[in-house]
Amino acid sequence: ERVALRRYFSYALRAYLPNIGHYGLLRMDVPIIQVLAGTGAVALYAVALPLAEALLLIPTVVALVIFPYVASGAVNREAANRIGHTVVAVTALLAAALGLVTPVLISVLYGTAYRGSVAVVWSMLPGMVFFSAARTRQAYLAATDRLRPAILATVAGGVVGLACLAALTSRLGAVG
Repeated sequence: ERVALRRYFSYALRAYLPNIGHYGLLRMDVPIIQVLAGTGAVALYAVALPLAEALLLIPTVVALVIFPYVASGAVNREAANRIGHTVVAVTALLAAALGLVTPVLISVLYGTAYRGSVAVVWSMLPGMVFFSAARTRQAYLAATDRLRPAILATVAGGVVGLACLAALTSRLGAVG
């Protein structure tokens, strides 16, 4: 029983690490934007972030749903890949739609003072589509107990993301 508990906690920690990393990547940007671009940029970013993050709902739900099916063997690698491609396609279509309606949404919800958030949303849309691809793959890797690639990808993404955030925010403000 003690060995099973140790194996469970070992797996749970490894499976949860990419989630913690992704959450950290989504939240560490505010203090960095504050330092590099100021309060005005943080305000524009704070308006844009929930709109762009809404695109992550479908990939997250799909990942949660397929996890037990992959773990039980009901969904194999090929099926997971097809599901992942569908999730990316749907997310890309929703991103395009969001890109079109964002100017109206921000104007109606926040007023013209926040029209600078439109460009911020637009700059986030490709990343949200890219992230949707990773989310399904991460669920597959976790369910098949192959967490090393997910952990390594999260670390690499974090390093590259921080470097780009620092370089681009100092030049482009919240859009960076």
